[in-house]
Amino acid sequence: MDNAPGGSGKRGATWAVEAIALQLAPHMIRVNAIHPTNVNTALLHNDDIYRAFRPDLENPTREDAMAVFPVMQAMPIPTSSRTMSASSSPSSPATDRAT
Repeated sequence: MDNAPGGSGKRGATWAVEAIALQLAPHMIRVNAIHPTNVNTALLHNDDIYRAFRPDLENPTREDAMAVFPVMQAMPIPTSSRTMSASSSPSSPATDRAT
């Protein structure tokens, strides 16, 4: 799985925010960026990420990494919208219309 698109997008946003922050700093205007948390998708679940979170294990598994993901999160890692059923999706038309 190629993680380059997600990483490139975040890095591009970071560069833009840094450039704007440097331009506005003399005017005492602070600029911040908020990056999305880990999301339960293939970008999170791959061997490279498992090794990054569990360098203590030679061949960490998904379960090994899942045990330490919460250490870096203040909130639970959301599930992918692709794994949610239509009736439980917050943006589902079935839940948005009045009865």
